[in-house]
Amino acid sequence: MTARGRRVVTVKHDNLTGDVYGGNKVRKLEYLLCRARDRRAERVATFGTVASNHALATALYATSLGLECTCLLSHQSKTPLAAAVLNSHLQIGTEIICLSGKRAERIQTMR
Repeated sequence: MTARGRRVVTVKHDNLTGDVYGGNKVRKLEYLLCRARDRRAERVATFGTVASNHALATALYATSLGLECTCLLSHQSKTPLAAAVLNSHLQIGTEIICLSGKRAERIQTMR
């Protein structure tokens, strides 16, 4: 891309894309949560690991829109990040369901 003979470089700052939580998850959630509201949903659900940025972003944006959120979370090594993410979930009232066991058991829990 050029502008008046100069090369133009565009930089996308995903950390600045949202007021509640930044990152590339925001673009996807914009459509998914709008669809949930259009369908008059009261709750949304997602899954990931304990320190999942996607699960936290979903919970934060759902809460900001007045939706309840359930996160089905699987084990992850204990890290400062995992503890911080879990604390954030606790602060906003995310319903957390532990996903553990064999694959068939996890699928049954998600259903």
